Amino acid sequence: MIVYELDEQSIWTGGTHEIAPGEGRPACCTTIAPPEVPNGQMAQLRGQMWVLIDDVPLSDVQRRAHEARAKVNQWRDRSLNDGVPYTMPDGREDTIQTRPDDRLNLMALNTKATARVEAGDTTPMPFRGLSNTTYQLTPTEMRDMTMAALTHIEDIYQQSWSAKDALVTATTLDDVESALEGLQ
Repeated sequence: MIVYELDEQSIWTGGTHEIAPGEGRPACCTTIAPPEVPNGQMAQLRGQMWVLIDDVPLSDVQRRAHEARAKVNQWRDRSLNDGVPYTMPDGREDTIQTRPDDRLNLMALNTKATARVEAGDTTPMPFRGLSNTTYQLTPTEMRDMTMAALTHIEDIYQQSWSAKDALVTATTLDDVESALEGLQ
């Protein structure tokens, strides 16, 4: 499914993203395809309908902040797709994938592992890392590993939100650049 990225005023940014079946729609996006936008106008989503409005010139700070928000989204998506390095219980390094479908799997594995820990079940659970190595983890190890990955995902979103909040209040070009510096 293709989604169309919107800014804070529901104006199409020109950005599009493909999302996997079953993946939630990202915030500030719509599945409603925008119309062809002539020069000098912008498409604004009002309810379930697109409206063409005049493109009002932005200040340098507004324009740069708008571009920076797109960079923040790109950084967030790239960081989520990169996964998180993790030392497995046997000491080997691997990467836990955190793409959209992986996130659902991590949450399910965490729920299952937590239930097994609570029930006193120590039966090993399989987990396959980015290296295509399958590890046999105890339920406690699985719970800890999935929590590390889920925490990594939360941290990425938090950094993204903090940068976007700083861009909203930016009054100088230096403020815009400072907002982007925090992204790791």
